Amino acid sequence: MDWPHRYLERTSVDERTAICVLTHDAKFDIPLLRLALDLPVAYVGTRCGSVSTTPAG
Repeated sequence: MDWPHRYLERTSVDERTAICVLTHDAKFDIPLLRLALDLPVAYVGTRCGSVSTTPAG
């Protein structure tokens, strides 16, 4: 087990790769999305929390 962005750093990706982020935790999501958005992949997506689960502020 490792942090998601560290795993992605050592994983081979290409223009057919889709990356979906489902953790709902900024300490995992932000580093992973920063890396993923700079990669030559076909799709980067995330599922945002709902109004009832997203902290105010």
